[in-house]
Amino acid sequence: MAPAHAATPSPAFSPTPSTGVSVVPDAGSRFLSDRRNALRVPASRPGRTLTETVFVLNTSDRALRVALYPADGIPAQNGGYGYADRNARPTAVGAWLRLSRSEALLPPKSRLGLSVRLRVSADAVNGRNVGAVVVEPLDQGGGPVQSITRFAMPFVVEVTGGRRATAAVPRPAPARPASPVVIDRLRTRPLRDLVCSTVRVSNGSSQPLALQLEVESDGPLAGGSRRTVLLPPLPSLTSREVGLPCVERPIGPGKLRVWAALPGQRPAVVAASLFWVPLPVTVSLFLLLLVVAALLRTFLLGWKRRTDDDEEDDEEESADAPSADATGT
Repeated sequence: MAPAHAATPSPAFSPTPSTGVSVVPDAGSRFLSDRRNALRVPASRPGRTLTETVFVLNTSDRALRVALYPADGIPAQNGGYGYADRNARPTAVGAWLRLSRSEALLPPKSRLGLSVRLRVSADAVNGRNVGAVVVEPLDQGGGPVQSITRFAMPFVVEVTGGRRATAAVPRPAPARPASPVVIDRLRTRPLRDLVCSTVRVSNGSSQPLALQLEVESDGPLAGGSRRTVLLPPLPSLTSREVGLPCVERPIGPGKLRVWAALPGQRPAVVAASLFWVPLPVTVSLFLLLLVVAALLRTFLLGWKRRTDDDEEDDEEESADAPSADATGT
């Protein structure tokens, strides 16, 4: 295991203030982007292979255990990118990257060299392909808002000589530009008559954003409520798993929606379906079904008894009627 060593100040280092962890390219790389925070590999044909060194920084005063992994870029409608999480299986640039390690323990005020090998896939699509090397601190502490902060170093590969991209279907331009914020991975957890949830929030813009999230539940029958949570500033090109305030569970079918809005831009929205019936209502429905079943059984027994009586009456009438031989001359 390669040891972490003391960090050397550099203008290329841009640590994440909220966690003290970041990942940055080598300042001497020939693929360093103009903003010195990403690697950009031009004119790459399928099969091209190269190896780069990036640095994982810990600028905090305590040791941090981190996960390291490659991720695919998730394009936002405004041209920014979010990045897939650690549990997602990469299929594009994330699958082209191989890291020399997947986990590390970083001493305080240290940096760790990480070898990254790129091999452009044989079925790569022409044009810009975006992924990232992501560092995610493990064992992050709790707070009023439970969150997991990740830091992504973009890895941009310009592919030539590969497959042609599928032509996009023309769409009318939106009235408002889309938000650089991406909200996904909505997960719900029932808690009696409440529903709690978590979402992943990604900032695809080039600057930190302070976001206000709205979480709302509603349904056609009854129940539902809305809560608001103000998040700490989300750094550029990072994602967080955010724990949301619990809201009321609507009775029967319902929806849970989470959205974030920025002035002058379309809101980022994610939703999930709900279904819940309270125990007293469930018991009442069960008792009602028993009553209906008992009434139906009584009706069927009565109908069968009347049918049997009618058949007996017909048999008696047939026995009492004189036969043709008895009445003939």
